[in-house]
Amino acid sequence: MGIFGEPGGFQIVVLEYMPLRRFGLFQILLSGWPIGDGTTTAFYPHYCNLQDLARLVESGEPHERFQLVLGDTFDHMQVDAEMTDRAILFGFRSHDENAQWREARVDSREFLTVWRQAAACIEAILAQADQS
Repeated sequence: MGIFGEPGGFQIVVLEYMPLRRFGLFQILLSGWPIGDGTTTAFYPHYCNLQDLARLVESGEPHERFQLVLGDTFDHMQVDAEMTDRAILFGFRSHDENAQWREARVDSREFLTVWRQAAACIEAILAQADQS
């Protein structure tokens, strides 16, 4: 469990709720802006979605803007991502038609470092749940 990344930058928050081990708080912050709604969620689907994004980042290939589907606690937001050879450019806003787009640039290395730390935490939580 923990908060991974630097305040004001790219952060992932993973807080396990006992006794629901496979569930808890999973939050992503982009430039200090939380994009999840802060409700209890299952970790595994978010783990899979961000693993897929990490694989794209690891390829080092630029990728045109696409809608990033994060599901569940992120359903109230539209999140788009575009990748350059060095960064991920996120665009995000609520689904309210009057909402303004916000943007955040995350260095690819920072994303991968933070994600790997959070992924290891989630993997440990899920492994403990499997043993229960």
